[in-house]
Amino acid sequence: MAIRKRFCFALILIFLGGVPPVSAHVRERFSFPRSEWVGVRRARRVILWPAVRKAVAAWIEAPGDHLVLAYPVGPGGRLWAAQLADWLVALGIPRTHLVLRPRATFHRNRLWIELEAPP
Repeated sequence: MAIRKRFCFALILIFLGGVPPVSAHVRERFSFPRSEWVGVRRARRVILWPAVRKAVAAWIEAPGDHLVLAYPVGPGGRLWAAQLADWLVALGIPRTHLVLRPRATFHRNRLWIELEAPP
């Protein structure tokens, strides 16, 4: 019975947009709001964002893992994730360790950076 309640609670959070679904390989997740992305022109600003800084630090600790940019479905989300990926490559993350993945969610203004073990 307790498992059923937890499962129902998790589904409610997912459908309300509180937490996107997670793959079994995700080790850590960092939330990145679109409001912080507006007007990005310098690498220094990208490095100072807590979500980016924490995600890169976690990746450095597990260099075989991938950084997954889980973005809201749609052209705006894809563009946002692609721009962030370009900045991460410019800052030294190999392109082969970055994955862009669309994620259906009610949070249209949030991108998740996930540390994921390769399958």
